[in-house]
Amino acid sequence: MNDAKKKIKVGKRKNKPTFHRQEYTIRPAFSTGWRRPTGGRSKLRKGIKERGRVPCSGFGSPVDVRGFHPSGMKEILITNHKDLDGLTNVVLRLSRTLGKRKKIEIMKRAEEMKLRVLNPVKDKKVSDENGKTK
Repeated sequence: MNDAKKKIKVGKRKNKPTFHRQEYTIRPAFSTGWRRPTGGRSKLRKGIKERGRVPCSGFGSPVDVRGFHPSGMKEILITNHKDLDGLTNVVLRLSRTLGKRKKIEIMKRAEEMKLRVLNPVKDKKVSDENGKTK
């Protein structure tokens, strides 16, 4: 991603407010994460200004930088070893449905191609050509 796109993304992040759950300061059991207000008399649901901001379509990131990893590279979900064909300048995220053996094989191939894996396997056991771990 070039510098202009990075500047757009950083600039857009500065103007985006943090959206908090209604009454998260009053009730300690509530987390700060966003939940849509549904109460009939809720001021936040009605859009009263001093109650806070509600997420809407205008707060999205620009189309040019949408789907990029914070490192500035496109993020690709890998579901099998064929997905690695012809990839350059991307970061990989391994699918959660892959088993450990397939993940290790894909990680070895990605290492040869000099690609970064975002969620690598913690326990790298070396396997021989028969699939048995040593």
